[in-house]
This record gives sequence, C-alpha cells and structure tokens, in this order.
Amino acid sequence: MNLPKAKEFLEQTISIIDLTQTTEQTMHRKILHIALPSIFTNITVPLLGIVGTYIAAHLGAQFLAAISVGSTLFSTTYSLFNFLRMGTGGVAAQTYGAEQFAESGVVLGRSLVIALSLSLGILLLQQPIIELGLWLMSVEGAQRVLVMNYFHWLIWGAPAMLSLFALNGWLLGMQNAFYPMVVAVTQIYLTLVSPSFSFMRFT
Repeated sequence: MNLPKAKEFLEQTISIIDLTQTTEQTMHRKILHIALPSIFTNITVPLLGIVGTYIAAHLGAQFLAAISVGSTLFSTTYSLFNFLRMGTGGVAAQTYGAEQFAESGVVLGRSLVIALSLSLGILLLQQPIIELGLWLMSVEGAQRVLVMNYFHWLIWGAPAMLSLFALNGWLLGMQNAFYPMVVAVTQIYLTLVSPSFSFMRFT
C-alpha cells in the first residue's frame, strides 16, 4: 500500500470512528431524554400514595382502613389493563420508527376506543366487582359500607384512568416521556390542593 492510499485509508477510518462516537453520543442523549422523565414519573407513584394516606389519616382510623381496602381493589382492577399502555407503546414505537405518523394517530384512536369500551364494561359491572372484592378481602359490617361508598364514587374515574394508560403508552412509543411526567405531577398537585373533592361524597 503506497503512501497516498494509506493516508486515505487512515482518514476514512478516523471518519468512521468519529461518526460512531457521534452516533453513540446522540443515542445516549435520546435515551436520557426518555429515561429521566420516566424515572421521575415512577417516583411520583409512591408519592401520590403517601399524599393520599396523609389526607385520609385525618379522617379517622375507620376511613383510613376503608380507603386502604378501596385503593387495593382499584389497583388490582386497573393492573389488569396495563396491556393498554404496553401494547399501545409497542405499536406506536413501530410506526414512529417507520415514520408512519398518520398510522400513529390511528393507533392512538384505536387504543382510546378500546380504553373507553373497557371502562364502560367496568362501570356496568361495578357492583359485581365490588361484591367480589369485599368477599375476597372478608370486609363486613360498617367497614363494608364505607368501602362501597368510596368505590362507587371513584369508579367513575375509570374512563379517564384507562384512557390515560393508552395515552401514556402512545406518548412513550412516540419518544415523548415529558407529557406523562407532567400528568403525574398534575395528579399530585390536584391531590394536594383539592382533597375535599376526593372525599366529599365519601364523608
């Protein structure tokens, strides 16, 4: 290999290395752009529970126990629908990677329709759901009445909750973790500033 060719080969090798390093740096920035808001969003989940428990504790032991049972029923019920977030995020990520942005909008629309349909089923079956939950958790007497009041009041948030699953999954699939973080922070803010609304019917 003569000197000009060796020099050209060396320059090409250096260009490839520089390009690889730049690509890795760009990829790391993109990952951090998604990961950091997601980490903060996950941190707000236990914070929301802590805030709710703090507010409920001021109502008395019976109310705190009823809210704990009711929260367990809700978390168990809603956890069955986590596939809305995961499934929507996976399909949305595929359309984003293929730059099929029109199809991404269709994915969101379908997911919201499914979420609203499922939430309608939850609302229609709310009595069997609460009865089954109370039976499994052996809740009786005055405590049973408190849990049922709490459940029947908050169950009307099911359409918003399931739609939020679908929306957050779609946003993450579209490489946007900022808005789910904003929603999580807003939830904590509303829980802090308007506890009377959450427990108005309950009390």
